[in-house]
Amino acid sequence: TEKGRESLFTDTAGHVRWYWPVAGIQLKDTVYIYFTGVERATGGLGFAVNGKDKLVKLKFPEMEVVGYNSLSDFKGINFGVGFINDENNGYVYAFGHKYKEGGQNDMYVARFPASRPGQAWESWNGNTWSTDHENALSVRENAGFTPMVCKVRDKYVLINSELSIGCDQGNEIYVSVSDHVTGPFSESKSIHTIDDTVQGHYPFFYVPVAHPQFINDKDEILITYNVNGYGTCVEGCTDNRMDPDHYRPRGIRVPLSLIDPEL
Repeated sequence: TEKGRESLFTDTAGHVRWYWPVAGIQLKDTVYIYFTGVERATGGLGFAVNGKDKLVKLKFPEMEVVGYNSLSDFKGINFGVGFINDENNGYVYAFGHKYKEGGQNDMYVARFPASRPGQAWESWNGNTWSTDHENALSVRENAGFTPMVCKVRDKYVLINSELSIGCDQGNEIYVSVSDHVTGPFSESKSIHTIDDTVQGHYPFFYVPVAHPQFINDKDEILITYNVNGYGTCVEGCTDNRMDPDHYRPRGIRVPLSLIDPEL
């Protein structure tokens, strides 16, 4: 690890600046994880992204950190919401999102050679791939809250959640699909309403993720999402104890035909 680094996730003493691990991908004997740089901030959730993202390298199967690649300034785009390795052309495609007001995100895509992940990444500008990220073109506007992208068979699948930053807010999981890595993506449609209610209240939830490696013999894909408590709607602590079920990942099975009839 780098000199002075307290752990895999922190960058400075006192935890003033740290990293939020997002998507990862294994390329041969190395696992690469996108680390979003964040730091303390007033208001909101108490932190903000700082644009100092890194690609962390871990040796597989030991899972030992063997290096950090500092990434380019992506002009506010977080390219950590889905990696897709195209073995036919030797590139890895990295999907990213840029937050805008109203709980929405615009989606972008970049690429880098699978053999050289630390090389300068190129983003799609509508006509070609370029290292000028200022002119990156959104491949899906209004992609929802906490979007993630994966490839399911021959389709590019975008899963996202309804805006939820507290209890009794959003409770829908949406999907949109594209035939091409650069879009266009279909209009979003709801595929699941979460049912994790407590005392009639919905939780703060986020980051639904589709797992194409876990498609069962009924052609149902595993989708996970995260529940992060019930905020001010439900008493969170009783006798100095919190219910661990109020802060857990959840899993559902969704028929591929519901996502797209061609799957």
